[in-house]
Amino acid sequence: MINFPAHNIRSKKGFTLIELLVVTGISAILLLTITSLFATFLMSNVRTQARRQLQSEGNGAIRQIEFLVRNASTVTCADTEMTITTMQGDTIDVTNTSNRLQVGGNYITSDEVTISSLDFECTGTSPLIVEVNFQAQITAQNLQDDNQLKQDFSSRTLVRNTAF
Repeated sequence: MINFPAHNIRSKKGFTLIELLVVTGISAILLLTITSLFATFLMSNVRTQARRQLQSEGNGAIRQIEFLVRNASTVTCADTEMTITTMQGDTIDVTNTSNRLQVGGNYITSDEVTISSLDFECTGTSPLIVEVNFQAQITAQNLQDDNQLKQDFSSRTLVRNTAF
């Protein structure tokens, strides 16, 4: 019978199968955690960019309409349409065409932002007050929670140049 010394088996350098399995398991857990955090960061970034675009376009549309109304000689409101006559006598129509705000034949919102519930209301005569209300919505890809962000926009503006 051949005797093998016990110190030869123990003296081999390397890792045991248990040690390798533990390290592999811990590495897999760390990798999944990092991947999950990165995916969450990307989703949050997409949502933030979509919200900024929505606010920027909605506020820009409101500012442009307010500027036109303030400097108009006359304004006529009809629920979802408004006609502005400038001091030079030009006529500018503000409408919701294909779910986009259109001012004087030009779109002032992008394809990504859709407009709904557009409402114009003219009250008073001297001074004339124009109220504008609409809801803007953006659909962003790679978002959860129904993929849509919505925001309401409203403004009340005095027409400054009306004849008293």
